[in-house]
Amino acid sequence: MIVNPGRTGTVDKRDSLLYYIILIMKHNDDDDRFFRRKKMTIKNSNKSFLIAVCMMIVFSFVSWSVLNAAPGEEKYKGSNSQKKKSYYHNPESYRKNKPGKPVVAPPPPRPGDSGNHRYGRTVTVLPNGHTIVYVHGKKYYYHNGHYYWPGSSGYYVGLGPIGARITTLPPGYRQIFINNKPHYYYMGTYYYYDINLRSYVVIEPPNEAEVPELPEGYEEIYMGQAPYYHCQGVYYTYEPGRGVYKVVKAPQGLIVNTLPFGYDTIYVGGQKRHTYMGVHYMPVNKNGIIVYKIVH
Repeated sequence: MIVNPGRTGTVDKRDSLLYYIILIMKHNDDDDRFFRRKKMTIKNSNKSFLIAVCMMIVFSFVSWSVLNAAPGEEKYKGSNSQKKKSYYHNPESYRKNKPGKPVVAPPPPRPGDSGNHRYGRTVTVLPNGHTIVYVHGKKYYYHNGHYYWPGSSGYYVGLGPIGARITTLPPGYRQIFINNKPHYYYMGTYYYYDINLRSYVVIEPPNEAEVPELPEGYEEIYMGQAPYYHCQGVYYTYEPGRGVYKVVKAPQGLIVNTLPFGYDTIYVGGQKRHTYMGVHYMPVNKNGIIVYKIVH
């Protein structure tokens, strides 16, 4: 604490440096008379000079630190727990280089089971928040991009029935272009937007449409050495060069283990067949198990 005899109380720390500088500048001008006038006795002027020099050095260092602080650093008050952390020091650099949506399609998925969302699965309880969808007088249930078909033992998780309409696409949908027209894809179901109905309408999978992933629950089938991927009456081949799956016509002679939901049963020449989206399936016995062969 520095005492200023000319004033009451103490000298502010911010004034101390100036005060000592004035003393140093006038110490050659009759020091004894000057100090007596200020009612302050300094026995050793060299000591005062050293103190002033030290304070000037400290003041210079603090000033240099403030002027050379990083431009993106922020000054915070309070404890360390209250300090905020920014991902980028330079906001302008962040706006120019912030990460965007991925443009590269994910790698081909492997078969898995995500619970009630796996196609072909039967559930006994519908998810909360589901809605009812009518198609040609038949009742279906919809929830977050997944369709539930009524069955004898519960509800079958399947693709969207042709003609079903929704007002909002589910999160994670893909936009694809077919004949230069935008269409939409989500987990095996294809949509187009009907401007008159103001709805997204489920359509048959367009031939040669390309998508980045298949829905869970698809069936991988080999005919010769060529693999096909079957999901509820829709058939795909994998294009490794582009990393996509392409919709193809149902290959004649291919044998599948399950029929798609919503198939019809007909008889041709006395033989029982099942049909779905124009494809005929003939039941055959394979090692004591009934499977279905694609015929035309």
